[in-house]
Amino acid sequence: MKIKCLARIGAGPLAALAALSTPVQVAAAAASEATQLPEVKVAGLRDPGKMVLTDKVEGLPGQTYVIGRETLDALPFSDATDLLRQTPGITIGPSSPTADIGDDISIRGFSSFHGADAAVFIDGVPVNSPNGPNRHGAVDFNWLTPDLIERIEVIKGPFSALYGNYNLSGAINIVTKSRDKSSATARAGSYGNYSGGAVYGRDFQGVTPFIAFDYLDRDGYRDRARYKRVNSFNKISFPVLDGTLALRFNASFRDSTGNGFLSVDDVESGAVDRRSATAGSIFDRSSNDYYTFVANYVPKGLTGLSATVYAGRDEFSFFDTAFNTPTASPDPADPSFEPTSFSTAERNYAGWRVQQSLTPFWPERVVLTVGSDGQFDDGTVIAGTAVEGEVDDVVANQSRNQRSESIQAGVFAQGQVLLHSTFKLVGGLRWDYIGTRVINNVFADNSGQHDQSTLTPKIGAVFTPIRPIELFANYGGGFRSAAATELSQNRAGATFNDSLGVAKLDSADAGVVLRLPLGLKVSGDVFTTNTRRELRRGANANNSFEVVNVGETRRDGYELSIEWQVLESLRLQASHVGVEAQLRNVAVAGADRVITVPDDTQTVSASWFGTVGVYKLNADFFGQRVGRRPLAADGSLYDDGYIRYGAKGRATRGRISATLGVDYFPERLGSDFVFLNGPVIFDPQPRLNVSGSIRYSFD
Repeated sequence: MKIKCLARIGAGPLAALAALSTPVQVAAAAASEATQLPEVKVAGLRDPGKMVLTDKVEGLPGQTYVIGRETLDALPFSDATDLLRQTPGITIGPSSPTADIGDDISIRGFSSFHGADAAVFIDGVPVNSPNGPNRHGAVDFNWLTPDLIERIEVIKGPFSALYGNYNLSGAINIVTKSRDKSSATARAGSYGNYSGGAVYGRDFQGVTPFIAFDYLDRDGYRDRARYKRVNSFNKISFPVLDGTLALRFNASFRDSTGNGFLSVDDVESGAVDRRSATAGSIFDRSSNDYYTFVANYVPKGLTGLSATVYAGRDEFSFFDTAFNTPTASPDPADPSFEPTSFSTAERNYAGWRVQQSLTPFWPERVVLTVGSDGQFDDGTVIAGTAVEGEVDDVVANQSRNQRSESIQAGVFAQGQVLLHSTFKLVGGLRWDYIGTRVINNVFADNSGQHDQSTLTPKIGAVFTPIRPIELFANYGGGFRSAAATELSQNRAGATFNDSLGVAKLDSADAGVVLRLPLGLKVSGDVFTTNTRRELRRGANANNSFEVVNVGETRRDGYELSIEWQVLESLRLQASHVGVEAQLRNVAVAGADRVITVPDDTQTVSASWFGTVGVYKLNADFFGQRVGRRPLAADGSLYDDGYIRYGAKGRATRGRISATLGVDYFPERLGSDFVFLNGPVIFDPQPRLNVSGSIRYSFD
């Protein structure tokens, strides 16, 4: 695990700015200041008697992580979700072998299916899609290329009152760049991976445009794999009143062809080559068109009102044999042919976030953040089975045709009190309302209106008896709204479930941070989480990909990490995470495991920078082992897990910068995705992937 941060709380010129700032303010300030040495922020008290309070993630009493711009540039990964791999307690994987549209994100053993158990934001705009075609609350931000990201904030656990719906396993806030040097970049990699981009950035007496264009074309590792992405990202910032207004419009277009999951037994026996496509996947494909307009205002000083308003449209289509039982066939003459699942969806949305930080009563010891957020959604989802992957099949073979209209509105307050130079108390409270109207066009009697609300408290404390020792503890409640498929079931004879409330969660953790001599920092914590009405895939024996309510679950785990600043230019890090996830209300004796949650995960990394002659050099290495994962709830079948390595080097001279990256996956049968769907199926990964880039800066 290797995280570089923009500022060290309590030290340096950015410390005061972080006290009451929004992510946009911090990012803007950091753009004009050299990034410091890498540091993992385990937030709390930094220097007794010289405490700086903050309403951002650094002020929460727990292990919060800020991945800064220097680290993002150095990480040996190409897609946005990959950038989270080195954060302890997070695993990443594909949700389907059709490119990167909605990758899986798992935090502390929660469901990785489309990342729906974490609240994800980009510049304050929620990414989670309510009542989507594949998963309620699904997350998809791989349209956002890594070059556009300024920093990523990760909060593990539902401990921040600033985030509401889907904040179950934690929250991820991504801040995009507001400025950069004008440049042109060309990239190439294994398996026909080609991409290029251009950036225009310049300051005109306070008016700062940041315009970026990116194109990617990738043949892919397996047969029939093809992926194309076009992304246009346009932001302009300028002074308004006593602050800065940033206007952003982005549009992305993605298309891919898929190849299905393969049987592990078939590949192991040699009956099927690991690079081949599944027999019936000839019609597999997906596409996504995504548009967003965002206006963000931040005050010039540390206090004042900040506001964000946004609107967007999301269009999605998906044809995939992976989501059918492998033995099914609509053609008796060709029993190997599989019917293709289809999902099509379109969604319009708009929303707001307004918040203000105050220092009432005792400015040096008390800070209070109050605000409101909300979103309007109007979307239609059509799903079913298509025989030949054609639009006509979508009309004729529908199992779902729902229109969902919803409003989410919340108010929140989060405060911090420095009771003593060694003790800080943090507390927060959210109230959220969700109103949902579902129009079921297949089963009309199942339509209806549903209203729900919830109150979620947060509380935490940090105690630093002496400077090298920091103790922290948290408790927080989280929730997710009821899904349209829970309210309006897609089967005849069902009635609208208007009595269903939000699905709640309680979580707590406690830990210690030790800052030792010789640049060593050791941290560890234990956590426990109880969830009511969890949505999971894999519980339906007839369709293991269907997302169903599995009832109550419990997760107990721990995290250990070590960071060592060996030299000014060399940093080593390692982490170990263990999780036990169990069902509480088991229907079958012994079948109490939450499937696909790894028992443990280890990461190691090394980061070096230096100068050789006229070249500035960076070298980064990453290794991760994901432990065994239960594929059956009774523990009768486990996947052995996998190991992967990544390395990236960068050389810069003047305006030219070149990189070379290597991704090595030694396990022939290992994969981020392994599932029991009749046979054990998986998505084979390339054993070796090499990529490189060259960038020319015009400024």
